[in-house]
Amino acid sequence: MKKQSTLFLIALLGMILSSCGEVKYTAISEDEFNSYYTEEKATKAKEDIEALSTFSFIMGQNGNGFEYNVNTFVDVNYYYEYGKLYVGPNHKDNREGEFLYLANESNTADYYEHYIGEEKNHETGADVYKDYLESVSDVKDTILNALTSPTYLLTQYGYKEGYKYFKGSDNSIKVSAEVTHEDQTLIGYATYDANTLYPKSFSAQVYEEAIYTITFSFKANPKITHKTPQDLGF
Repeated sequence: MKKQSTLFLIALLGMILSSCGEVKYTAISEDEFNSYYTEEKATKAKEDIEALSTFSFIMGQNGNGFEYNVNTFVDVNYYYEYGKLYVGPNHKDNREGEFLYLANESNTADYYEHYIGEEKNHETGADVYKDYLESVSDVKDTILNALTSPTYLLTQYGYKEGYKYFKGSDNSIKVSAEVTHEDQTLIGYATYDANTLYPKSFSAQVYEEAIYTITFSFKANPKITHKTPQDLGF
């Protein structure tokens, strides 16, 4: 069962939320944007993210009676994920779950799984440790993909031209684009830290029989309050 959250993460690729407070953006030229987003800085960012041990990743997909959100927090030998899936009219088909890995120096891990309203699950051992490493890697891979180029994620959702570039008051840089579907304007954007090039947030509106919004936010080295098995009801 624990693989379900990982599979959702892979399937949705990149994705909620921007930072608190309103950020003001000023339009800049593509050349000015590229003076921040250099190949050297992108390479350094990838190396740093691959080595990163503490980060948060919040993602979501919403639209047409479907809502899927996942909050992930990773620290040294620690992985916690809270996810919720709401489907159907009035969100009658709901599912919420918490997942906790506690790894150790012996290359084993304890895994705790609790879907709300269902039986709890606890597993331990070397195979669980492999799942822990895979879960952390899945999140990092999404972030690394975002660094392939500043427009990489946008192109994955149909935003392949007409890019506009901005500098934010929070020292971020942003690339955005628009596509039109049946007279509706769909907007996508990706933001990066101007100094480190760490991806900060991503949002894309896509049309698949209805309009869906796909989002994510990423923070490196946040303060994380660790959950315990008791916090999950064990």
